[in-house]
Amino acid sequence: MGEEMAATPGWVSGELEGLLGVLPSDGAFDAARSTYADCLAAIVGDEPQVKRARCRRRLLERLEELGVDDRQRAEIDSRLEALEAEIDEGT
Repeated sequence: MGEEMAATPGWVSGELEGLLGVLPSDGAFDAARSTYADCLAAIVGDEPQVKRARCRRRLLERLEELGVDDRQRAEIDSRLEALEAEIDEGT
């Protein structure tokens, strides 16, 4: 019996780069982006949508801590939610 391997489709990395590229490029923001990508890649098993939503929520909480305004966080949330739906569809 094989072990489940966590991963996101290869195209997701480029999409994340575009979606989160609006954030400043410094250590704290880079770490937040990386943590979100790693969280997505680690998802295996049941309820992947719930797990992805949890990853997104953690990212948004971190962005709030870093001073990203409500409007920009809402826009990022909406775009990431759409990306996660694409991942679910397997496109």
